[in-house]
Amino acid sequence: MDLSFSPDSPAWVCYLIVLLFGVLTGWREVVAQLKDTYTLWRYPSAWVLMVILGIGPVLLFWMLDRVGALHDTSVIAAAIVGIAYTQILKGDSQYKAPGETSPIWNFLSWWRERIAKAVQDHVTRNALAFDQIVSGCLAAPAKPGKAAPAAAAGPTSGATPLQEVTALALKHAVDPVKLQAALEAERSRLKSATPPLSDEVIDYKIAEFIYREIQGDPGYRNQLVSQGLIEQSLVDRYFGSRWSRVLAIVAIAAAFVVIGLFVVFDRTGTVKYVEREYLMLRLSKATGTVNDLDRVTARLIERVAAEPRAAAGKPVAADFWLMPLLAVLNDSTLPMDRVNAPLRVFLATRDKDVVDRHSLAERLITMLRGGNVDARRRVHLALVYLAPDKAESSAEFKALRAWNPTEGDSITEIESKIDDWRAYWEKIKP
Repeated sequence: MDLSFSPDSPAWVCYLIVLLFGVLTGWREVVAQLKDTYTLWRYPSAWVLMVILGIGPVLLFWMLDRVGALHDTSVIAAAIVGIAYTQILKGDSQYKAPGETSPIWNFLSWWRERIAKAVQDHVTRNALAFDQIVSGCLAAPAKPGKAAPAAAAGPTSGATPLQEVTALALKHAVDPVKLQAALEAERSRLKSATPPLSDEVIDYKIAEFIYREIQGDPGYRNQLVSQGLIEQSLVDRYFGSRWSRVLAIVAIAAAFVVIGLFVVFDRTGTVKYVEREYLMLRLSKATGTVNDLDRVTARLIERVAAEPRAAAGKPVAADFWLMPLLAVLNDSTLPMDRVNAPLRVFLATRDKDVVDRHSLAERLITMLRGGNVDARRRVHLALVYLAPDKAESSAEFKALRAWNPTEGDSITEIESKIDDWRAYWEKIKP
């Protein structure tokens, strides 16, 4: 699929898009499979399931980028992978997951199914325990001081919870006559048992029968609470209160606020370190887009330029960004545009007057040992450019400038040139 029309955005933005759509798709899958989501999020295993469903698309997006099926800076591709994650794994999409990685997806699918079953078992056991306790409450003896409702008046002088819930069920039944007949038939069947059942057992079974009838009403729990048949605390204990859900949302929002404040006002250097590692990773990514490379290079120049100029005898603050660039220059597998980018940052540092030429040259000289002759040649040209006496053309500088690195250069010849460059710069005051 040609996605050249897609906006090219920073990779971290695209990964967030994949994560967002992955979580939404996973939530939809959880709701579709587990049906009863009223108590779902009270269980840690449900959150583990959501984490798996969110990480899966991110991992797939990374793998598709690694095999060249898409770029991880494509916004449209990120949205497609996040939404069509399951279809891609099944092979129902133009994107295909690498066949060699099938054991990973099989394991994730197995783990996801196991956790989904565990969550469903939790929900079922929770609902069953609640139903049993409610049935016991409805079958309890008469409450002192309450008159029996007319619809369920019996020989007793007080109204039992069973009579009250019977009146409630008949009131809201589609066909109260049919329900009344079914209740009488069920009570007669239970009383005719041999050996006879106790009144407590009969009342409990009748309470269960009526409770199943009123469960068809979505607001049956609220009705039972409003009628005083069960306590609100019982519902809260098994299903959570409205305030507990509000507090959970507030806690999650507060966590995001704290993370945002930490990113903005970080004094530990953690955010700065993470950004540096991210930029170095993107800079050394051979299959990255041109836009991404330009974006990363510009950001590195900006970050280096923001560092204070080092005083005499003090550490160079810009080295925090410059020294990792040497590892990129030393990577022999990178194409030349990835080699040019670190050199652009070095030369822009000179232009911004953050680091003096002498210090820059000291850092670049060791890169002449690199295995890539084209990279070595570019480093050599950068050293020539940094030399302060190009106009005077001293004999020593002429000899250094005349050197043209080739594949045939021996290790000793390269080391000799490194020594010559060091000797040249040692004579120049910083």
